[in-house]
Amino acid sequence: GISDPSIAGYQPRASLRELSEAFRTRWVHGLNTQSPWGFVHDMVSKDYDRFAPIPWFIGEYGGNGMPKAALQADLERMRDAAEEEGGFFAGAAMFQFQTTYWKGGGEMNFGLFGLGKRLLHKTGMLHDKFSPTPREWPVYCLDSHLDFLNGDVALRAHAVADAWGGSVPTGRSMCPHRRLSALPSTLLACRLSTHGGIGVDSVHARLGSGSFGSDLVRRTLSVIGADSTAIGGPLSVRVRSEAQAVGDSEDADIIVLGSDDGKASGALPWWIWTVIGASVGLFAVAGLAFAMFRVLGRRASARAAISRSQRNRVPKFESQSHV
Repeated sequence: GISDPSIAGYQPRASLRELSEAFRTRWVHGLNTQSPWGFVHDMVSKDYDRFAPIPWFIGEYGGNGMPKAALQADLERMRDAAEEEGGFFAGAAMFQFQTTYWKGGGEMNFGLFGLGKRLLHKTGMLHDKFSPTPREWPVYCLDSHLDFLNGDVALRAHAVADAWGGSVPTGRSMCPHRRLSALPSTLLACRLSTHGGIGVDSVHARLGSGSFGSDLVRRTLSVIGADSTAIGGPLSVRVRSEAQAVGDSEDADIIVLGSDDGKASGALPWWIWTVIGASVGLFAVAGLAFAMFRVLGRRASARAAISRSQRNRVPKFESQSHV
């Protein structure tokens, strides 16, 4: 089109040479997409040499329906591609800052922030595109957890912040949330004791094998969920031995499941602790009720025994008649 604007029915005011130079030095190619980065990169890069050296960028990256880990990974790969020496990809802009409630439907999938229920302020008198009469508009807090989306698909703002070295804002403008990871960490560990006849070195070798560790990590991720907030990083299994003195001398192997940096795997979600607390509470109530029934039953048995004993002690009188 630039080499021959007439094919589009356009007559430039500048010369063709000036127009071509302006396009070469000032223009970029852009596109909008909801597709994963791997697909977009492959489709564009395979035929892009003919457009070089004009750079290209993604003006609206939707990341539609992507879990947090997948979205974050896509954004990190975009960052790496934009920083690649000699590449033509210039970067991307995330679509979009706030959910478009007025559109509804599938358009609700693209905001980084939703609106909460806490009213912060009201605007002055403003016109709206749907109403010719000016009015005041409410200003609500921003919510970084889009609760109308499933699972951690709702954590779009967190994915962007983690991928591009930012942070999700805090303060009065943000909606308050329960901290699901208030505990510093949770370490999964167990202790295995070895007794006479079983060498601790043999047990240590078996527990420390790669197959045992990978099976334990895979099973843990399948139960908790690989995208769960309880998983704070890559999991690994470490086995250490320590001597104990409990009666006779014995050794113990301790299996520790945690992240590779030596820290715990992350705090368990609050609902797990709620279930555990509820279960313990139910057991406690059931145990208390059972104990009360035992006490009441014993008291009733004692009263019945006393009553029988008292009846046996009452003297018997017989009526006799003499003729």
